[in-house]
Amino acid sequence: AEYELENLTEELVEKYNEVNLIYEISEALGAVLNPKTVCEIILKKAVGVIGVEKASIMLYDDKSKHLHIIAAYGIDLSEEDLRRINVVPGEGVSGKVFATGEHVIVEDSENTMFPELSHIDRGDKKKSFSSMPMRYKRKSFLSVPMIFSPMNLEKRVMGVINMTDKKTSDMFTSGDLRLLSSIA
Repeated sequence: AEYELENLTEELVEKYNEVNLIYEISEALGAVLNPKTVCEIILKKAVGVIGVEKASIMLYDDKSKHLHIIAAYGIDLSEEDLRRINVVPGEGVSGKVFATGEHVIVEDSENTMFPELSHIDRGDKKKSFSSMPMRYKRKSFLSVPMIFSPMNLEKRVMGVINMTDKKTSDMFTSGDLRLLSSIA
């Protein structure tokens, strides 16, 4: 009975945090119209609640037909280098999440790099980041599609939220997925 009560208490606190986060995001975005600012606010709030060291939001650009990082947290690249990163839909984890509209939780990455950051477009040259310290500290990461659905008509994937290096454990939970999916 004590174990059950403890689990119910944890679940109740988790639900409270989810509702509170959604409320805080809604309140913070009330007067903001700039997509970059919106994504930065969302990412900052989500990082704080889920507790990760690295995260990004990538949005799809209809002109270039690629995903681009619009907001980042804990990624040691300059703003200029972040702007140059592009991911083709269907390629890498973010590209696959975008193309399928389905989340991905990788439980054991074996210290692999972010697929999105393996190359950066510099016009006709590509700069490899394989020698840069971009490796996961933990073995799991979470990638969730950002879905736009006005009045529940046609759902459209507009981007992806990525998180890794969770501070409290090696694995993301179903609660983390549920919360990030709600935000997305």
